[in-house]
Amino acid sequence: VGEALIRPSLKSSDSLAVHWVIKAGSIKMIEVQEENKDTESSIGKKLKIKDQVYGSIDELLGRHISPMNDHVEKLMSHRKWMDLPEDEVDEKLKEMKQKNPAGTYYQICWLEMNPGYATLRYVMNTAPKHYTIGITPKGFALGAKTYKTLDKLLDDFKKNSRRMQH
Repeated sequence: VGEALIRPSLKSSDSLAVHWVIKAGSIKMIEVQEENKDTESSIGKKLKIKDQVYGSIDELLGRHISPMNDHVEKLMSHRKWMDLPEDEVDEKLKEMKQKNPAGTYYQICWLEMNPGYATLRYVMNTAPKHYTIGITPKGFALGAKTYKTLDKLLDDFKKNSRRMQH
């Protein structure tokens, strides 16, 4: 868990594939564009993931993968974390709602079909709903906004849950 395997990408000779192990059995593939290559078989002097540029593999691991590992650790130790599949979390939320209909209940778990993403599950009325949370080097992404901490994301959810972007 937290390890990254880097190998040539099958998509292009000018890219690398980072296979990031998020949890046992869950691997996210991150495409890295290479620029300024000396030869076809060398690694580019510039490595790009979206709008971020790195000068070496060590820098990419230190500034991209390592912070995401830290965020995964924070996510999984958060008081609202449940290490259960989404449908089981939804059932638990429905049970909480039945016991106290006036409350709004929410938990976080992995988005099983999309490695590298978590899901904020909640029940306001009767039907469970959710928001997808991305894990980035800068924090936790919900819609177009990135939060430095999970608590800031949850505070925003509690204040604006009816107006937030899915």
